[in-house]
Amino acid sequence: MENFTPPESSFIPPLSAPRDTFSLADIDRDPFLGTVHTKIKISGKSRIKINKEPSEDLWPIIEYQGIVSDKNSDMKIYLISINGVQHPLKKGDVINEVKIIQGTSNSVLLKFQGKTKKFLLK
Repeated sequence: MENFTPPESSFIPPLSAPRDTFSLADIDRDPFLGTVHTKIKISGKSRIKINKEPSEDLWPIIEYQGIVSDKNSDMKIYLISINGVQHPLKKGDVINEVKIIQGTSNSVLLKFQGKTKKFLLK
């Protein structure tokens, strides 16, 4: 057999691109849960402590839009908009975890996740 010599290679390795760098900014409040973060140092290590505080942001967007009633009946229908969708509700009805406790022509008292809140007529 003859001596085999491999052909010369024309391979040129690609140039490496410079790496992108980034840094993370410290946050004070979780944008999804609404909890507050506080950095504490324990024996030279940085840890994050989460402070749970009640937040009004948990309520859906609610507007009291009025009342409809019949003069011959005691039944009253309250028009309440929850997250932009209008719902006709009677006292005691529950929709999207929002329960109507009581109402007048000027306001309604609603309960959501164990908390009550009064909404005025818009």
